[in-house]
Amino acid sequence: MSLPRNTTNEICNYIKEHSTQLFGHKFWNVRVCYYLSFSLKSEKLDNKFFVISKFRLFLVNGKTPTSLKIEKSFNILCVRAINLTSNNQLSISLEEGCSIKKYYIKTDEGLSEKDIQLHILGSLKHYFPTIGPCINNFIELEKNWIADFEKLPNSYPYLPCNDFRRSYAAICDLYDQQVKEEVIWDIEKIYAASSISILRIEDFTHLSSKDIAAIISVAQFSSFFNGISADSVKLTNEIIDAILNVVRRSPYLKTLVLKSCGLTKDFLSTLSSYIKQNTHCSIERLDLSGNVIDDKKLFSLFGGSIATLSDTIKYLNFSNCIHEKSLDHFCSSVIKNLQENVYLSINELVLSSNYLKDDVKELCNFLTYCPKLKVLDLSETQFPLEKLFSIVSSTNLIHSLESLILSNTTISKKSKENTTEIKELFSKFSSLKVLSLAYASIPSEIWPAIITGLGSNQYLTGLSLNLAGAVEKGSSILKCHIDQLKFVTDLNLRDNNLESDWIQIIAATGRMPILRKLDIGGSTFLHLKKGSKQSLNVLSDTFLELTKIISDDFSNLEELIISDCKLGSAINVLINNLGWSKALRTLDISNNELGQYTIRLLSKALQVNTSLRTLIIDRNQISLEGFVDIMNGLNLNHQLLSIPYPIYDVTEAMNKPDKTKVISIIYQIESLLKRNRMKREKEMLKCHVTFRRFQHKMSYLVGDLSEEKKDTLYHLSDVIPSVKKFNLDDYNSVVNSSIEKFIDTIIPLYEKESLNSLDELKQVIHYDYGFSGKVKNNPVKYLLKQQLRDVINDCFREFKWHNVGDMCEEFMEMLENLRPNPDYEMLRRNGCSTPLVMPSIRNNSLGKNTKTIEKTIEKTNENSQSLTLLPVSSPLPNLNQGRPKAPRNLKAKKNNENTSLCKDSNVSGQDIGSPSFGRHTFMNLSQTTNEDENDKSHSMKNYNFNAPKIPMMPPSSSTNTTSSPADSQLSLTEDGMTNSSLSHSSNNSNSLTKNLTQPTKYPLTPPPLLPRFSKTALGQHQPPQLPPKPGNLFGTKMSTDVDE
Repeated sequence: MSLPRNTTNEICNYIKEHSTQLFGHKFWNVRVCYYLSFSLKSEKLDNKFFVISKFRLFLVNGKTPTSLKIEKSFNILCVRAINLTSNNQLSISLEEGCSIKKYYIKTDEGLSEKDIQLHILGSLKHYFPTIGPCINNFIELEKNWIADFEKLPNSYPYLPCNDFRRSYAAICDLYDQQVKEEVIWDIEKIYAASSISILRIEDFTHLSSKDIAAIISVAQFSSFFNGISADSVKLTNEIIDAILNVVRRSPYLKTLVLKSCGLTKDFLSTLSSYIKQNTHCSIERLDLSGNVIDDKKLFSLFGGSIATLSDTIKYLNFSNCIHEKSLDHFCSSVIKNLQENVYLSINELVLSSNYLKDDVKELCNFLTYCPKLKVLDLSETQFPLEKLFSIVSSTNLIHSLESLILSNTTISKKSKENTTEIKELFSKFSSLKVLSLAYASIPSEIWPAIITGLGSNQYLTGLSLNLAGAVEKGSSILKCHIDQLKFVTDLNLRDNNLESDWIQIIAATGRMPILRKLDIGGSTFLHLKKGSKQSLNVLSDTFLELTKIISDDFSNLEELIISDCKLGSAINVLINNLGWSKALRTLDISNNELGQYTIRLLSKALQVNTSLRTLIIDRNQISLEGFVDIMNGLNLNHQLLSIPYPIYDVTEAMNKPDKTKVISIIYQIESLLKRNRMKREKEMLKCHVTFRRFQHKMSYLVGDLSEEKKDTLYHLSDVIPSVKKFNLDDYNSVVNSSIEKFIDTIIPLYEKESLNSLDELKQVIHYDYGFSGKVKNNPVKYLLKQQLRDVINDCFREFKWHNVGDMCEEFMEMLENLRPNPDYEMLRRNGCSTPLVMPSIRNNSLGKNTKTIEKTIEKTNENSQSLTLLPVSSPLPNLNQGRPKAPRNLKAKKNNENTSLCKDSNVSGQDIGSPSFGRHTFMNLSQTTNEDENDKSHSMKNYNFNAPKIPMMPPSSSTNTTSSPADSQLSLTEDGMTNSSLSHSSNNSNSLTKNLTQPTKYPLTPPPLLPRFSKTALGQHQPPQLPPKPGNLFGTKMSTDVDE
C-alpha cells in the first residue's frame, strides 16, 4: 500500500536533511530522493524510497521518518545496464557479489523513466568525468543515451588530475577500503605538478594490495593516467586483476610496463583476451621484460592480439622473457593475423638476453613487416648476424634504423665469402645513430668489410660506435682505417687487448674531427701493464699520444673514460699534462689505484686546468691527505662543477681515526664546487682563465729576457687581476637610459598580442583586461630590465677579457721581437675568443746526445732531412729515484754546436738564435728538402722501445708540426734514436724540419717532466717522496687580488 503524497514528501525531506544519520558521515549530500515502485519481477512491485547520495544508490523502506531502514545499497559502478521497458518503467541491472540482478522500477505520474536514468548517469559523470568514451565497456545503454551522456554537466569545482579525489573516493567505496589522504596528496601535488601521467606502482608499495588495487582502478575511467608501470614489484592477484581491468576498459591506456614482476601464464592468456575485447584499446608501449614465460600456445594467442594493435603499437620489449620456440610462434601468429597489405607500426623492438641462435626464420620474416623500425636490440642473443644483414639490406630497414644494438651476437665464418655485401650494407645506412658490436664474435675477415664500409658511408652525420671487447681480431684494420670514420662522435674501445697497436689507434682517434667521447677503460691495458719492459714502453707511448690529443688546441674530445684500468703510476703523464687541456669537459679515472703521488699531481693539475667540468675519481684508495690535496686544487679552480661523490674512498677513509677531518674536508670540497656553480663567479672565472694562460706563457719567456723586461712582465701579472674590479654598474647611466627607452618601445608591441592569446582564459574567468591602456603593475618591464642588464654585462665581460688577452699577447710578442702569429691573427679575425692560445703538446723523439745527431746529419746527403729545434736529451729515471734533476747548463756548448752545424749544412749568412731555458736548450737546424713520405714504415718491428721520450711543445706555426711515436718510426741514429711521422693534427704537412729562413715564433719548452715508470715501479715500490704540497702557483699577490 502506497503512502500519501504529503507523507512521502515529508519523509524525502527528512532523508535529505538527516542523510548523515541514515547513511553515514561521508554521505552528507543527497542528490535525489524519490518514492518509487521496486521489484525483482515486473508483476509484483513494492514501494520504496530511491536515494542517490554521492556515489551510492540506496533503497530505503519505511512509513515514518523514525522507521526508515536501508534495505539495499549499491555503488554507482555496480550499475551494469539501464533499459527503458515501457512508459514510466525501466530496468536496472546491478552487480551483487558475483551475480547480476535486474530490478524493475516504475515511476509515478510526476516523474518519467528518463529522469531516473539521467540522475544515475549524472552522478556517474560527476565522479568520473572522462568515462564517456569507455562507458560502453561496463554499462549497457541505448545508442542515443551515449550521445546524451556527453551533454550532461561536468562536476564542479574541477579538481586536479581529472577529479582524482572524487574518483578515488568512489573506487574506495566500491572496494570497501579507507580513503588514503597521502595517496591523494601524492597524485595532486607530485603527479599533477610534474605532469606524470604514468601510474608507478612502486610509489605505493608501502600500502596493502587492496589499497594499490583501488589506486590502479581509477585508471579504468580517467584520461589523466595513460600508463601503468611496475619494476621489480611482486604483483598479487588483486593488483593483477586491477591492471587487467584497466586493459579491458580504458581507451586511454598507452603504456603498460611490467618488468620482472613474476607474471604467470594465466596473466598472458587473460591479457590477450582483454586486448581483443577492448575495441578502443590503443596500447603503444608494451614491456614484459624479465618475466620468463615459456609457452608456445600462449605466445601464439598473444601474437594474434598484438596484430589487432598494428596501427598503435610503437614499442615492444621482450627482453629476458621469451624462448626461441615461443618467439617463433609469436612472430608467425602476428603475421598470420595481419590483414592484407597491413604492416606493423613498431618503432622499437627489444629482444635482448634471449637465446635466439638457431631458429630465427620467423623473426626475420617478422622484421620485414616492420618498415618503420628505428631501434633493434638483439644484444646477448647469439643471433646469427649474416641472416640479419640480408634482411636489412633488402628492406626499408636500411633507411629507417637509427639504433642497431648487436652486442654479444655471432657471425659465421662462412660469411667471409660475402664481405662485399657486408661492406655495401654498412655503406648504405642513412639514418644510423647508434651501432653496438660490443663483445660480438666476429671473424677477423669480416672487420675490414665493416670498418671500410662505414668509412665509405656518405650519409651518416653522427654515430655512436661501441666496439668494446670485440676488435682484438681486427686491430690491424682498426689502426689503419678508424680515422676514416669522420662522423663518429662517441667511440667505445673498452676491454680490447690490442697491445702495441694501441699507439697507432689512439693517434688515429686524434684525427677523428668530431669525436666527443672516448672510452678506453676496463681491461684495455692489463696485458701491457703486466708485461715486459717493451710492453711498458708501449703503454707509456700510448698515454703520450692520449696526452697530445687532450692538449691539442683543435681537439674536440670532451669526455674521456679510463675507468677500471688499475694503471697506477702509468697514468701520471696524462694527469701531469691535464692543465694543457682546452676542450676536455669530463674525465673518468675511477678505479685506477692512483695513490697519493698521483693525487698530488692531480691537485696541481686542477689549479691550472680551465676546461674540466666533471671529474670522477672514486675507488682510488684516496686517503685523508689525498682529499686535502683535492681541496687545495679546487681552491684555485673556478671551472670544475661536479665531482660525483667518491663513496668507496670516503667510506674507507671514515673507518680511520681521522673521521671528523674527513667529514670536514668533504664538506669544504662540496662548498668549493657550489661556489663554482654560482652565477657571481663569472667575473672570477674569466679572470682566472686569462691569468692562467698569461702566467703559463710568461713562465717560458722570463728565462731569456732582460731584467727590465722581466720586471715589466711581473708588473703586468700584478695588474691583470685588478681588471676584474672594473664594474659596468659604475658607468651605466647611459646604459640604463637606453634600456628604459628600448623597453618602453617594445612593450606596447607585444602587450596586445600576449593578451589576445588569453581569450580562452578570459571567457572562463569572465574578465577582460581591455586594451585602452597598459596593464597595471606589468612585471614584464622589471624582468626585461634585469635580464637585459645581465646580458649586457656578460657581453662586455667577454669583450673585456678578450681584449685583455689580445693586449697581453701582443705585448709579449713585442718583447720577443717577433711578428704577429698568423694563426692567432686568423683566429682573432674570425671572432675566436681564445686569447693566449697555447700550442699543443707534441712528443719530439730525443736522441741520447747531440754528438750522435751531428754525426748522423754529417753522413746524410743533400736530400736528407734535418731536425728542427732539437732539445738536448734528458734521461728519464725510474720513479724510485724521484723527480729528475735539471740538466747542466749547456748553453755555450750548444752555441758552438749550432755554429758548426750551420756550416756543415751550407747555410751561411743566417743568423740563428739559440735561446736558453731552465731545463732544456734547443738548437735550430736547417731543412734542405721536404720529408720523403715513402721512407715511412707502418710496422712496429722498427720501433725502438728503449729510446727516451718526453712530451714536448712544438712551435705554434701552421707549417710546422712534430711527430709522434704512434706512426712509422724513422731511424735517425745508429744508437737507436727514433721518430715518427703520423700525427693526430689536422695539418697534413707533417714535417720534422723547419727552414732556417723562417724565424722561430715561440721558443720551444717542454711541460714538466715525469719520471719514466718501469715494471717494478708499478706495483712493488712507492716513490720515496712526494711533490711539494699544492699551494698558490702564481704568488701571494694573485691570492689577495683574485680570491673573493
